[in-house]
Amino acid sequence: MKTTQERFWSLVNKTETCWLWTGYIDPNKKQGRFGLKNNPNVIVGAHRYSYEIHFGAITPNDYIDQTCGIITCVNPDHLQLRNRCPGEVIRFWKKVQKLGKEECWLWLAGVDENGYGAFSRDYVTKEGRKKKQISASRFSWELHTGTMPPPDIFVCHTCDNPPCVNPNHLFLGSTQDNTQDMVNKNRQSKCEDHGMAILTETDVHFIRESKLGHSELSRQLGISISSIFSIRKGISWTNLPWRSAPVLPKLNKLSEEDVHFIRESKLKTAELARMFDIVPSAVAKTRKGISWKSIPWRTPP
Repeated sequence: MKTTQERFWSLVNKTETCWLWTGYIDPNKKQGRFGLKNNPNVIVGAHRYSYEIHFGAITPNDYIDQTCGIITCVNPDHLQLRNRCPGEVIRFWKKVQKLGKEECWLWLAGVDENGYGAFSRDYVTKEGRKKKQISASRFSWELHTGTMPPPDIFVCHTCDNPPCVNPNHLFLGSTQDNTQDMVNKNRQSKCEDHGMAILTETDVHFIRESKLGHSELSRQLGISISSIFSIRKGISWTNLPWRSAPVLPKLNKLSEEDVHFIRESKLKTAELARMFDIVPSAVAKTRKGISWKSIPWRTPP
């Protein structure tokens, strides 16, 4: 009977450069996965197991990068341990507006020319502490999968919101995958280096210039409220010039759905005020039932 390590190496194709994993590949993470024989319920990353065999145990907070850029490589000479700097994760999530599990999580800090979040990542090397700016969606992917995708692999969105960093909306894709995705969905790819997909320029101008509330526009166009917000605030579709000054809903322009959203949301008062471009006191009065008394509550305050 093979030992755990013998079983592991039987699934590795050692070439002159990379040692390629030939076992199970996670379809979402695109990484090799290996089940431990002494505990079949525990499945680990193949590259992490290879690192531990050669260099010793690592913690869940340690990240292993493939210096070769091949995500299925388990050659220990190509594996590099990267320790996360204290407070980095906290600093990242302070810049994110989290909504529901299936909603977009909106990046509130700096964005690139295509509207995708930009995050300055800290990392520790043998030469000391360094900083590098990366896509916020790539960093969110790393936090939830434990690995950073190679440079030639895109972090794509299942939603149409470039500032979104919700890991449930992210998946990996190659250039070929992006092209196939475009063909399958009959629209542009929604990856980091591409614009939004299902909306046209006419739709974006309509969102910018409409006096309807966020919720009503979300319902009509079939996209999330946070997508509406990011378009109206100029976070996304930055390459499309504005035809007129921004039009944002005031309190007396909120729809009934907007009021319900404010009442039921777990977001902070200041965040809701910024989203709907109203003063915090207006949000507080809406939540306390002082204003909008004519609209019944769907759930108890």
